[in-house]
Amino acid sequence: MNIFDNKQQDTKVVRTPEGKVIQWLSEMIDGSRVEGQSLYIEEDHLEIEPHIMQIKNGVAQIAFILKHPLFQEDMIESVVGAGPTSDEAIKVAAIQFVSSVLEVLQKALKAVEGQEVIVKLPEQENQFKLYKSSVKVQGNKKSREAIDYWNLLGEELVKRLGNKRVYFIKMYASKAAEKVHCECRVNGMVYPLFTRILERIARSWEIETEHYAEKQFFVLIQDESTYKPYPLSKKEVEQFVLSSLLLYRQCSSQEAYDEISKKILKACPNPSLAQELLAFIPEVFAEVIFSEAIYLDSAIFIRDGKEIEISKHQLTAYDWIHSIIERTIRAGYYEKEQVDCIISCSASLNCIQQAMKEGSKLENLCTSGIAIPVDETYEIL
Repeated sequence: MNIFDNKQQDTKVVRTPEGKVIQWLSEMIDGSRVEGQSLYIEEDHLEIEPHIMQIKNGVAQIAFILKHPLFQEDMIESVVGAGPTSDEAIKVAAIQFVSSVLEVLQKALKAVEGQEVIVKLPEQENQFKLYKSSVKVQGNKKSREAIDYWNLLGEELVKRLGNKRVYFIKMYASKAAEKVHCECRVNGMVYPLFTRILERIARSWEIETEHYAEKQFFVLIQDESTYKPYPLSKKEVEQFVLSSLLLYRQCSSQEAYDEISKKILKACPNPSLAQELLAFIPEVFAEVIFSEAIYLDSAIFIRDGKEIEISKHQLTAYDWIHSIIERTIRAGYYEKEQVDCIISCSASLNCIQQAMKEGSKLENLCTSGIAIPVDETYEIL
């Protein structure tokens, strides 16, 4: 049954590039229906919203936004398709999306062939089920064997997972001539440590085609028995980060910085989030401004005289905080004096300044993890 046959409104949707994506998806996915500018899969309670990012010279780039009641944040995957015409390129991208991202996501939502994974936090253990896609390959290289990236990196990745209900992980590595492009993303956030590992792998390839790429996806869903909901939604965290950053724009001295810190502690609806903001905002500023350096993702919280070591990524709000700060910095949201004032409170700054003074290259600098004193109200979530 073609759902676009009899509805004038749907016919108008099909005429748009996004409408064509929705049409082809509906033809490939059983039990799906069109809802406005999205496709809804009833059995999986999954909404798919495609957005055409670019169509040029027979190449289409489409961002697929995935929404589900279990997700604390929308999952976004960008797919590129190529063909002799724009329509063919769009269709190729839609097919690639279904055969990779959607395949593993539907398997996870149906709880098919899950592998048990235990995530250890300082004060609890969380039980997850892991679902893996096959490795998708484009082009040829001398060694035909593709890597299972979970077997290679899964043990270390688990140490960066925390208390979110769902984690969506993408591994992508490609090589063209001597140029490599790689990324490891967890719920949309680039993890530099794992990206650098992928870059080393890709550089070692002896490729036989103009371009060669490998891609693999993983979905981890936490068991309800161990899941502890975060007290704020992602949107609420982002709104408070933005309001805190508005205060930081008034920063012009150490005295002003101290006053801003007091306001954040007083205004934030969650004391743990407030203390994370005060600790991480200067550090993230340093990481973005001096992005060539290597930053360890560990942090040591000092509470009641005891040290609690954790990966910053394990904290539910950390990647949300990092993403908002990075976007505002790159958008030119701050004056130089404001940036300098905030960075001056970073624990990483002395290490960076000393390295630059000695003539060292920032890309050869690896900073240590940070120590963060917190009060007795602080809770790791």
